[in-house]
Amino acid sequence: MMKGVVFNLLSTTFQYERKFKATDTIFSVIEDPVFKSFGKFLFPIGYRSIDDGWTLKDVSRLLPYHSNISVEETQNVLNYFHKEAQERPVFYDIYTEEEKRKDRSKKVRADLFELLPAEPYSSCDLNWRDEGSRVNENTVTSWLDDLNL
Repeated sequence: MMKGVVFNLLSTTFQYERKFKATDTIFSVIEDPVFKSFGKFLFPIGYRSIDDGWTLKDVSRLLPYHSNISVEETQNVLNYFHKEAQERPVFYDIYTEEEKRKDRSKKVRADLFELLPAEPYSSCDLNWRDEGSRVNENTVTSWLDDLNL
């Protein structure tokens, strides 16, 4: 195993072993025994299939709407988590098994929100063929500028 460089994460300096290389497959990282309980959450693969041969060099293919994906930074983060996961928990499942059984969104590991309109939609409001319908008016996203999240 190669020695790594000092890595700065959240303004704290750590020394870590360089376990993962750019040529390692994404699945080999996910299936690493140290990541056994949370490896599937390391990469956004829930909605797409990936080739068994994809390596860390291919991570940008998993993030098509992002630019400036650094393979080196991906390796640094994975190596940091690998080191830390051997010494302490780095992933905390915040839901009990019973909660996950009752509420599927907790099992999927996604943030799901029910959006309720201020005024209920009528069938005319939902007619996407009518340019003046509410559903078409609401596709204009300028209102997002003032949305408080």
